[in-house]
Amino acid sequence: NGGIANFSANDVNLSDESTKTNFRSLDIGGVWNAHKSMREVWTLFDYKDQSHQDANMGYTAQGVARAFATVAPWLVETDKDGKKWVYDNDLSHFTGAIVTELQFRSDSHSRDLTAIKAALQASGITL
Repeated sequence: NGGIANFSANDVNLSDESTKTNFRSLDIGGVWNAHKSMREVWTLFDYKDQSHQDANMGYTAQGVARAFATVAPWLVETDKDGKKWVYDNDLSHFTGAIVTELQFRSDSHSRDLTAIKAALQASGITL
């Protein structure tokens, strides 16, 4: 059913482990490298046929395809007319993985810097 269920007239993505199979690791190293291209993905834009003046925030499928071509090409599909579309929910989870990895690396670097600072101070060197 595409991973969608309807509970009390509210569509939800199925997230319970019992509804899934074939678990495998996500290549976080590749995610780390992909984050460098994310600036070109997120943008403000106007739809060609919009009837309001407010900008929209989002992405283009082409931008997602460029940014994640080597680590998650499955995020973007092309229909029979050549139009591209994105698995929005997967993109959301994928960016969550990037944020998680960035936080992990930030925490690790912070611990390393604290240890280096303590070693320097123990040697009589102050910053």
